[in-house]
Amino acid sequence: MAAVSGGTVWGPGTEMPGMGSYGTETIGGFYPYLFIDLLIIVALAWVCFGAQVGFRFLDEREGIVRRVAGAGLAVLPPVIPARLFLRRAIGVIWIADGLLQAQPAMPGGFARTIVAPLAAGQPHWLANLLNWEVYFWQAHPLDLAVATVFIQVGLGVAILAGGDSPLGKAGLWASIAWGLFVWVGGEGLGGILIMGTTELMGSPGAVLVYVAAAGLLLAPVRIWERGRVYRGIRVGVGAVLLFGAVLQAIPAEGFWTGSGLSAMFFAMARVPQPGFLSAPVFAAAHLAQSQPVLLNSLFIAVMALIGAGLVSGRAPRRWTVAALAWLVISWWIGQDFGAVGSRTATDPNLSPLLGVMLLCAWIGTPREPVPARGEKFPAPVGALRRTLALGGLLAIGVVMVPVMLGLPVAARQSATIEALNTGGLSPMINQSVPDLTLINQDGRTVDLRQWSSKALVITFLDPVCFDECPIMAEQLAAADRQLGPLAKNVEFVAIVANPIYRSVSAVRAFDADLLLNRLPNWQYLTGSLPQLERVWGDFSVPIEVPRLQMIDHPTVLYFVKPGGQEVSLAQDSALSDASVITSYVSLIDEQLRTIISQ
Repeated sequence: MAAVSGGTVWGPGTEMPGMGSYGTETIGGFYPYLFIDLLIIVALAWVCFGAQVGFRFLDEREGIVRRVAGAGLAVLPPVIPARLFLRRAIGVIWIADGLLQAQPAMPGGFARTIVAPLAAGQPHWLANLLNWEVYFWQAHPLDLAVATVFIQVGLGVAILAGGDSPLGKAGLWASIAWGLFVWVGGEGLGGILIMGTTELMGSPGAVLVYVAAAGLLLAPVRIWERGRVYRGIRVGVGAVLLFGAVLQAIPAEGFWTGSGLSAMFFAMARVPQPGFLSAPVFAAAHLAQSQPVLLNSLFIAVMALIGAGLVSGRAPRRWTVAALAWLVISWWIGQDFGAVGSRTATDPNLSPLLGVMLLCAWIGTPREPVPARGEKFPAPVGALRRTLALGGLLAIGVVMVPVMLGLPVAARQSATIEALNTGGLSPMINQSVPDLTLINQDGRTVDLRQWSSKALVITFLDPVCFDECPIMAEQLAAADRQLGPLAKNVEFVAIVANPIYRSVSAVRAFDADLLLNRLPNWQYLTGSLPQLERVWGDFSVPIEVPRLQMIDHPTVLYFVKPGGQEVSLAQDSALSDASVITSYVSLIDEQLRTIISQ
């Protein structure tokens, strides 16, 4: 959970500022408001069209317009297929983005789920700007949601219909201005100023591609005719991939650890989607947990190699094919197809935009000549040898340098995990589990005493958290699987740690997203606010409600032996460290085996 200074500790009668205030009345008013604005826009368009037709008719009747043969004909720029493709693609994507903004969850959810989390870890000036944006959106959710829809749809229509006319150019300039605004206020500068950003998840920001595309379409046609644009596109995409490789290699970004590398995959896999789409993402997440150095080295090598190939200018079509293949993979496992199942997705994310740019360059780049039958090209042996040598050195560098950077980080991680396993547990002497009666995820009233014959693991989770709580829950599930037959002697109990979202439906949705409803020994308990407040106090779990961001609460694990006697406590200072999250499974498994064997 992201802690935010200046928050308040939850108590009776406390209200959470800016949260939970947009319910069905907001959603119900969104589409009528949208429809009314649409009618107004259509009416204005028809008035303008009618006026234009009427004035032209009057001018022609009065003979004001006199055409001389050969005069009055506009000189149109030549049709360049690649340029036409880029214009149509960007226009359609802007319209699609506008339609995504029309999702029912946008008025009440955009600021809370998209913008607010961006403020965490940002420089003070940017965090303040994003926080102001959240408050402004919450004060005018319908107005701003409707405006965003029409701005982006309008940009797409202007770009598509305007062509090279002043209207089309105005649409492109507006696209640049709006894109830069969204990059700052909607993407937090693409996350480049905070730790943990990666090209795999869309850094340095998809909207920068919109800006670049508009700039290219505004460029003089002669630049397109000379082919410079296509070379520039490949260099730009290659630079983005090289930038991504550098981010993946920096130890401080956290991608050399299992938790840091797997967190982004787990976050994407939890987005509602068919199982066959999430399965590869979950597989990548578990592989990242077990082999972070190997997998991260592979990511770095692929991005660095393809990026260098695109920048080099050699065999452009082959490197373009390789780049497109990588973009498809990263769009799937890293960006989850733009997370369209989240109901608050705003764009397709970075990979498809880079793919559009590469396809534009592909269309404009002439094919490499193929020798006729019996014809042979001269063999540039020296150039071939230099290319092979450069490729070999590059391959060695992109594989060995990341490994050398990652090994010290992995060594420190192992040492930290070992320290946690040996000293991260605090013994609890002569302390019994408080009596409590709550409601589980099935809506049944339960009492901890009904599992007095089992060992218990008790923790506190926020059902709408998307940071550490899902990771902790999945580690508990993994520990359950690792226990094997011994799991029948254990009950995993989570208690709601959110005074706002504490309904049975929220608990059930959390379980369903993480497949926890498949565990027979899993209980996620909730209750009325007074009941939860008493439990939080009995377990000494303070719940802090910040002005923005998620609920803040300690990440603790209570281990209880059969009979209700607390044995040990895993403190927040150990479990909240990103470098030791992967040790949850072994920590829980070993401690439970010890308790069961006593």
